[in-house]
Amino acid sequence: MGQQQIIILVLVVIIVGLGTILALQLLKTEYVEFMEDDYQQVLLNTAQSFKATYEKPEMFGGGGHHWNKVNFGNVGCDFGVVNDSSGKTCRSEDGNLIVLISGHDTYMGINAVVHIGGDGPSKMYSR
Repeated sequence: MGQQQIIILVLVVIIVGLGTILALQLLKTEYVEFMEDDYQQVLLNTAQSFKATYEKPEMFGGGGHHWNKVNFGNVGCDFGVVNDSSGKTCRSEDGNLIVLISGHDTYMGINAVVHIGGDGPSKMYSR
């Protein structure tokens, strides 16, 4: 092999290596954005379920317009399992999403703590 062919081969290996590294970084970024969107949708669906249960009469298993009677025990946790006996927290099966409810008789707060892989910080979402 000539010297020119070796140089071309080395350059091709470097370019392919850089392309692979950039593609992996791009895929990781897209995955994180996808997971954030997915968890935000879960949080919105949970808030909608809580609102529907709040408006449902007590005789049908709802809250009867009392937020303190609405929890994961009577709403259900579609994305994971209920963590405590009071029904105030639900954790996803992969452990990356924890949804907490807090409130009083006249208001309800639904918060989510999300950790999406890696060493990055967890993010907090509220609805």
